[in-house]
Amino acid sequence: MKQKNFLKFSIFSLLIFFAIQGNAQTTLTAGDIAITSANADNSDEFSFILLKDIVTGTEIYFTENGYNNTTNNWRGTTEGSLKWTSTSSMLAGTQVQVITPGTTVSVNEGTIINNG
Repeated sequence: MKQKNFLKFSIFSLLIFFAIQGNAQTTLTAGDIAITSANADNSDEFSFILLKDIVTGTEIYFTENGYNNTTNNWRGTTEGSLKWTSTSSMLAGTQVQVITPGTTVSVNEGTIINNG
């Protein structure tokens, strides 16, 4: 009986492991992307370049809210945020342009949504 339970537990653990691996995204750290342009006139827009290869499903959040290192929290929530997601694997050197004319947001690579 114990062997059957151990086998079931092992199979279940492997399934969970591979399910988690299937939803993996690239872990980015400081210096893995660079902001290459910003424009706050009329239509807000900015662009960034990947300095590291990324996999499909990698998410990057952007906001104009400040960050307080002392409290480890955002300063204010009035600026909102954007969530960009890669829809394919992308190589370092890929340039992504984000344009926000009015309430719509668009990008030339991946997808982007208003995140609040």
